[in-house]
Amino acid sequence: MGVDFTDKEKSMGQLKAGLAWCTDEFKKLYFQDEIVEDEERWEKFWEKMTMLEHMEEWLRNLHGMKGCIWGPKGKCQWEQPMTCDYCVEQVNKLNIV
Repeated sequence: MGVDFTDKEKSMGQLKAGLAWCTDEFKKLYFQDEIVEDEERWEKFWEKMTMLEHMEEWLRNLHGMKGCIWGPKGKCQWEQPMTCDYCVEQVNKLNIV
């Protein structure tokens, strides 16, 4: 997947779509009766997760993105394999770590 960081809205869409894919894939790999032992799938999953972490960082640094990646009234869900920096900050403020 090519990423164009000059377009904030397109990049946000790619970040959300990538996170939706990773959440779905994580459920299939991890939240079953047994953890899937497919090294190739796990490797693809972790590569995409790393890319999404960098995408969030770049969007915050290059475009000044604030708040949750899901929007002003959004918040990251517990089943997501990645929680955005904003939601992590909010939980840390509550001392629920």
